[in-house]
Amino acid sequence: MAIPTNEIRQPEQDAIIEAIGAPYGDLGEAIQDRVVRDLHACWSHPEVRDAYLNILGAGPGSQDVPTAFPDLPEAAQRDVLDTFALFPGMPEPLLFVLDRLAALDDCSSELRDAIVRFVARPLRLREATDEHVREDVRSADAIEQGPRLSALAHLLGHPTFRERGDEERRALVRVMDATGRDGLPYLLQLLEPETERWAKGSAYGAGTVAMFTEDFVEGLTLLAILERAAQAPLNWSVAPVPAYIETGLREGAPPLIEQTGGRRRRRRLLVFNRTLKNLRSRPNAASTARIVRAQLAEGVDHDAVEGQRRGVLLDALLTEIADPSGFIDQNNRGTCAITVLVHRLAEIRPAEYARIATDLFLGDYAGRATAAQETRLANGDRIRATDDALDLDVSARSASERLMQSALMRYWREGSHRVGQPESYRNVAPSRATRGTATGEQTDAYVSERGWRWKRDYHRTVEAVLHAQFALVKHGAVEQLRAHFTRSPGVPVSTGVHWGTRSAHQIDVVALDESNHDAPVVRFWNPWGATPMRRWGSILVDVDDGVQATGTVSHDDAPRRRTVAGTRGIQEMSLAVFRKNLMFVLLPR
Repeated sequence: MAIPTNEIRQPEQDAIIEAIGAPYGDLGEAIQDRVVRDLHACWSHPEVRDAYLNILGAGPGSQDVPTAFPDLPEAAQRDVLDTFALFPGMPEPLLFVLDRLAALDDCSSELRDAIVRFVARPLRLREATDEHVREDVRSADAIEQGPRLSALAHLLGHPTFRERGDEERRALVRVMDATGRDGLPYLLQLLEPETERWAKGSAYGAGTVAMFTEDFVEGLTLLAILERAAQAPLNWSVAPVPAYIETGLREGAPPLIEQTGGRRRRRRLLVFNRTLKNLRSRPNAASTARIVRAQLAEGVDHDAVEGQRRGVLLDALLTEIADPSGFIDQNNRGTCAITVLVHRLAEIRPAEYARIATDLFLGDYAGRATAAQETRLANGDRIRATDDALDLDVSARSASERLMQSALMRYWREGSHRVGQPESYRNVAPSRATRGTATGEQTDAYVSERGWRWKRDYHRTVEAVLHAQFALVKHGAVEQLRAHFTRSPGVPVSTGVHWGTRSAHQIDVVALDESNHDAPVVRFWNPWGATPMRRWGSILVDVDDGVQATGTVSHDDAPRRRTVAGTRGIQEMSLAVFRKNLMFVLLPR
């Protein structure tokens, strides 16, 4: 249908069509009219005009940067143009995606459609009924669209992506589409061939790509498990820990600040601030967390909230799998032994870590063998996260860390979960107990420790989770450690040590360094975790949690030690101090 000349004069229409050139004839009539109107509107803005022409394959950069736009079906072309119209000031990421799509060999229509859905994500919630949701979605899209499209373009050009089959390519796009902005670089990292992580006791050889390793129970690849997490219903009882809430809880500062918007919105934000500050100090955080969740969900479009929750959960999971030493820790909970165990699992069997974590935060899905909040270990035993681990607490752990640690703390004490069995472990202690910490903050506790043998039951737990056999060594442990590292220098050893006058701690010994005969040292990963730069929204802030900064020496009641790699959680102590405090080691058989 011709555009009326009283809307756009004919000479102007002719000039635009001439500028588009040959690609104009390849477009459908409706798209032809659309691009003429769009270009007429932006003709006086050369940068936007040239970017639009480049998308069509007709701009000044089209000779060097091919575009897949002319080959897309009309509906997809319309979505691409609608997305460009939302963000005309940053066309480069969109052009980057269309360039990579044009260069993609053997691209099926299903894969192409998945890529276009990814590109057009900002269009999905345009019909949200809640005004505040629409405002929040637009704000998030404006911040995230550039990084998301850049990550998609890198994915489409990645050698591992290009060599996989169509089904796996589509799965990768779907997982990336569901992932939040912070998890995108770690998803790409999991596509790189790795060597060092597999030397820590894994069955995988050098050059294996983590994304295609398998779990113990279902034989699924990490990719298949992540795809399930990207599509299956969530367990809405599980509260993810958004970064702005996490930092507010840790620092005691109001995590939400909003200077603009209506009176109702400002009032809601003030309620959030007061509620979250109370969450830090109340003896029982669970009830306050439920208030937070209800406020966040009040009158809000379900899809928007579910998308945000899923993105937060996947962000945390991907960072923990891709960089276990940087993101897994016990924080202010007495879960050191279990944290050492799941850290090792994430390193050498990332798909198993992902399967356990996702089962604990997903709802019902086809083929699920356990109830929500539960999963099975490789030996068939069932584990269940504690009820009070579903809610936010005052630790800075992610939901996956919170759920896995609580479930395995129960398993350590109880063995396989049985329906109706009372919880022996509480993620939130009944009182202001400080088990495992000296912070005075609300933390965790065992309800009862009667009938529990710590070393024996931990030995059982390690073998069940890692699906391997270990020897519990209490006598002559240093000599056996020396022999172990001679045989297997890259394989860490879970080690129990005295930690101060009345406490114990579990560490992962990574090296026995006797190169300096006068001052031999034992190097280990401390489950207190890395000295982090914590994320507050898009801002990184330095905090004091984790081990000390590199080069510092401890001055607490625990064994004297020195931090050698703060961002990796690696410390060392003298062999003499280690020998004095050593309790037991678990050596691989």
